[in-house]
Amino acid sequence: MIILTSLKTNKLKKKEIINICKLKNLHCKTSLKSQLNFFDKNLNPTDIHNLLFFNKKLVGYTCLRKKKFFTAKKNTIFYLIH
Repeated sequence: MIILTSLKTNKLKKKEIINICKLKNLHCKTSLKSQLNFFDKNLNPTDIHNLLFFNKKLVGYTCLRKKKFFTAKKNTIFYLIH
């Protein structure tokens, strides 16, 4: 069964955060501790995490982060995929 869930950072459980970091570590070969430190320091409580599960195993992940960029003409809001 395929399940797609979207949660804000402040709603993620510790186990989910560890599984996200393990999945990211398949692509970026850093330590799990380094991944967890990055997660804690750089992600905001309102960032949106999209989790894709296949048979209760996390197989896909994206993070949407709301950021403001200031230009000469006006303020612009972008959603960054992390």
